[in-house]
Amino acid sequence: MVPCIAFSVCKHEKYHPNSTPDGFKQWCRHLSSKFQIILLEDSLSRDSLEGVDVLVFGTPRDKFSKSELDTLKGFSTGGGGIMFMHDDGGECITGTNVSCFTEEYGISVNDDCVVCTSLQTCDHPKESSVTYCIPNRRKADSFSDAEKFIRLRNDGIKRNGQGVTSSERFESLSVSLPFCATLMVQKPATTILSTGRMAYPVQHAVGAVSEKCTTRVGVGRVAVLGSGKMAADKWFDRADNSKILDLFLHLLLPHTSPNRNDLATEDLDIIEHKYLSDVQALARRPRSCLQEADELPKDFICLFDSETCGFQSFIVRESALLRDALSWKNTRLSLIAPSYDARLISLHFASFPAATQEPLPPCLELFDLEEEVTSELLRLNILGKRNQTGFDGNIEPFVKDGARLCGLNTDPMRFSQTRPSTPRAALTDVFMHVMHLKSSLISSKQS
Repeated sequence: MVPCIAFSVCKHEKYHPNSTPDGFKQWCRHLSSKFQIILLEDSLSRDSLEGVDVLVFGTPRDKFSKSELDTLKGFSTGGGGIMFMHDDGGECITGTNVSCFTEEYGISVNDDCVVCTSLQTCDHPKESSVTYCIPNRRKADSFSDAEKFIRLRNDGIKRNGQGVTSSERFESLSVSLPFCATLMVQKPATTILSTGRMAYPVQHAVGAVSEKCTTRVGVGRVAVLGSGKMAADKWFDRADNSKILDLFLHLLLPHTSPNRNDLATEDLDIIEHKYLSDVQALARRPRSCLQEADELPKDFICLFDSETCGFQSFIVRESALLRDALSWKNTRLSLIAPSYDARLISLHFASFPAATQEPLPPCLELFDLEEEVTSELLRLNILGKRNQTGFDGNIEPFVKDGARLCGLNTDPMRFSQTRPSTPRAALTDVFMHVMHLKSSLISSKQS
């Protein structure tokens, strides 16, 4: 007989085969070759669950009544399997009360979310990709077949149309957990899926299975997954999501006999939760300042300033008499339309960068400070030393520089204004200047 898997749509589930845009169409198409797929549209009752082997809830958003919880308990103890899927934020966001049922099996969902610590493997922080997500107690190198974990008749878990090879390590599977919540797992539940070491919170359970032995049929099993979106059409083919979902479904089937020791799971080293502040929500709450404000007085009327803007009626009578004396017309006041000055010019979007001109160079004159500050005697001394060291027999440059340093070209008493500036003319000017000084000195002594 083909096992029957029912997807519930009676509790306003967020994910189900007919939901858009995140539906279970690919998952149902994947399971249709081995199982009978039905939709549970009616309310939960013993009659509606007749012939169902596994019941799947894709993130329910309505609360379960006491009678519905009793129906689920009877279905589980009767040998049926139930899978609950959640979203980030847990029951605080979805508004359901699934934990009231799963806590009896040792599983409860936390009001948090799994965040990826590295953006190299995901596009969104809440769309974390986890490797080595199966907690392993033993250092097993490989497994011969998937039937070592789940014995479902003669059908083994297949991946891409091929059987699982013997060299594939089950503990090295990777899984994409979009918008996932963590779980609290206690005995008799067993952790099947964890966040590993690359997602926050670190090493927390996100998938667990629990079973209860009954005296009537056999074993009733309950599975809880922290992410219902991992089975959606967009995420079903990501990483090893399809294989993980097959594992959970096969563990819930009543005619299988899985041995939990073969799963090689262990109790996780749970790290204490450290809640992070919601920076986005805090940024939207402006605060005036961090300084403590003074206590408000009991009489709050004293906080209002009535002197700035007030209306006094004691001058109304005098104003009416003044109006009659001036023969003003008694009319109502009219509103004056305000006029606003446009102090800013209208701006337009630029379609090209602004063309800025290079600033002009500063209008500065170049001066030789050595020639402007030092005395003529010191400059002649420097000129003489320079010509002594590098004298090549040509005396014309020395004579020209000496005459220029003495200021013969700019001296108002020079005698040869029309002569060419040659070394001979410079020496002539020096000689005539010396003779003029001597004649002036003799005439001054005689007088």
